[in-house]
Amino acid sequence: MLFRSSYEQAEGVIRLHLSDLTEIPLSALSPLDIEGLIRARLAENYAPGTIRFILSKLNIALNQAVDYGLLEKNPVGRVKKPRVEETERVILSEAQARKLLQVAQAQGWGLIVIVGIYTGMRSGEIYGLHWDDIDFAAGTLRIDSSVVQTKTQGTIEKATKTKQSRRTLSLAPLPLSLLAAHKEAQAQIRVE
Repeated sequence: MLFRSSYEQAEGVIRLHLSDLTEIPLSALSPLDIEGLIRARLAENYAPGTIRFILSKLNIALNQAVDYGLLEKNPVGRVKKPRVEETERVILSEAQARKLLQVAQAQGWGLIVIVGIYTGMRSGEIYGLHWDDIDFAAGTLRIDSSVVQTKTQGTIEKATKTKQSRRTLSLAPLPLSLLAAHKEAQAQIRVE
């Protein structure tokens, strides 16, 4: 699954959630109005993390309004944000990983799943891989791009968002050998 671009996520937040606040003049917007938005979203069973994401986009917009002199203070800073419970990461057992691989291979996704399981890469990072990102001799894989789905441009490849996202990983023998075999198979298809 490919995720939407940050711009489209922000646009969706504004359209779906922040439009509730458009009836209030900017100069009259108060922390109580924002808390009302929070209560409404909690009543609609939105997760606290989603509400915090909504508030982060509102905070950016209102900081810009302060910078432009349209607002004296940003009311988001005076609002108590819903607490996000720390969730334990789900790690597949060996049996679960084997079952996932069986299903993935049956669907033609085996190599992608193996690379994901062995490296922990995000799906967009896997889709953004190129053969020159893999150093077969050193047994490493370089991540410096990602593929995302956008409404306006379709599927696009772009540089990773942050410096920390650009990294080099060591590959275990199994995914390395499967990638080498896949590369060779692709080369054979091009020759034919």
